[in-house]
Amino acid sequence: MANNMARQLLARTRPDALFALGPRIAVGAATALRELGLRVPKDIALVGVDDFGMGSDLDPFMTVVRDLKSKWDGKLPQLLFDRISGRYDGPREK
Repeated sequence: MANNMARQLLARTRPDALFALGPRIAVGAATALRELGLRVPKDIALVGVDDFGMGSDLDPFMTVVRDLKSKWDGKLPQLLFDRISGRYDGPREK
């Protein structure tokens, strides 16, 4: 499923990075990128949230962020979207 979502996105646009919220989505995105011949990080960056212990072992390699749930408690996606869309341009959250 995540593989198909990544493929559908990449058929419409070519972002600089994919930000995968969860291990299944990250693995699906990595698989889709590999199948499409895109190189990580040269062609597109891949960031996974929630370290599942094998992000650095995948091909392509991805950056993995861990332990965000305890600190951000589900607010991370909204903060990221607000920053990207320009709705928030203040100082970085800590």
